[in-house]
Amino acid sequence: MTILEAMTVDVCVVGTSGFTGGELSKLLDGHPHFSLHTMFYNSNKYSDIFTNIPLDCENEEPITSLNLKYLEENNISVVFLCLPHGKTFDVYKQIQNFDGIVIDFYSNFRLAPQTYEKWYGTKHTMSEEQPIFISGFVEVNSNLFSTQSSKLRVAMPGCFVTASTLALLPIKHKIDTSVKANFFATTGISGAGKEANQNTSYYSVSDNVRPYRFGTHQHSPEIAGHLDLAEDELLFFPHKVPMTRGMNSLGVAKLKDLDGSESTESLTKLYKDFYNEFPMVHVVDAPPETKAVQNTNLALVNVQFDDGYVYASSAIDNLVKGAAGHALQTANIIFNRDQAMGLITKGAVI
Repeated sequence: MTILEAMTVDVCVVGTSGFTGGELSKLLDGHPHFSLHTMFYNSNKYSDIFTNIPLDCENEEPITSLNLKYLEENNISVVFLCLPHGKTFDVYKQIQNFDGIVIDFYSNFRLAPQTYEKWYGTKHTMSEEQPIFISGFVEVNSNLFSTQSSKLRVAMPGCFVTASTLALLPIKHKIDTSVKANFFATTGISGAGKEANQNTSYYSVSDNVRPYRFGTHQHSPEIAGHLDLAEDELLFFPHKVPMTRGMNSLGVAKLKDLDGSESTESLTKLYKDFYNEFPMVHVVDAPPETKAVQNTNLALVNVQFDDGYVYASSAIDNLVKGAAGHALQTANIIFNRDQAMGLITKGAVI
């Protein structure tokens, strides 16, 4: 019997003292198929996930304890890597030959090495490994649903990538590239990670909308790639806004090959038909608000049409559908389980 056929499998989360690792640990607690065997903390064991949220996990270890021998001796089947940018390579080298599934949250293996180096401004030190990683983007990579390998490497998309791609994905083949597609996106401050700096301090965040990295944001080539666009056929305008969690992205694109039948109603039907097989994406009748998806793995998408242009907006929780929840959804699919297993799929009332 392979691990894909087992009733329950042991998993570990690497980087539990960060936001996304902590969020995933919370989601895994009590999951009917995945048993949280070990939480590896990177800098501060006594973060919120350990002190404020009681979890059913007996093993809490520093990342320095993670190696191939530990995984083999404890029969670990899945490793979730939830480490900040630039921290993953050294850790992954310790488990490179792991005969199980590795799901990486961050940028390390999403892009071709030369693209990574261009947009992140640092050398890719494991370029030989990048080609074996497949995309974990559920709504984009249909091959996930036919995966039969118990040894797999998965790279999850960035949070902005998920929100922005979902906005225009159903009409990507109709985008007129003579006019750049535009995205105006906002994120809660948790998208910047847990490490404190001047840009995440109270005086910088409170009562303030902060535009940043116009034209240079590292998620731009990922969004372009998923929409079959060249890097110079897309403009991405991200903003930090004064909320803890949540993400909204408005995509604007000119359509080609119009026949006069296009309307908000016809495109709404097209979107609903496209996302019908993806239970985490709901097409709604009005531009979505972030509070409606807070703490859930849902993505709400609205599309409108006017004078040859599509205006499509999406809302996700950047820590859930933008990171931890999406990764768990992907793992559920790989193990042929219900996509929604262990995930919250209903928004808050207030």
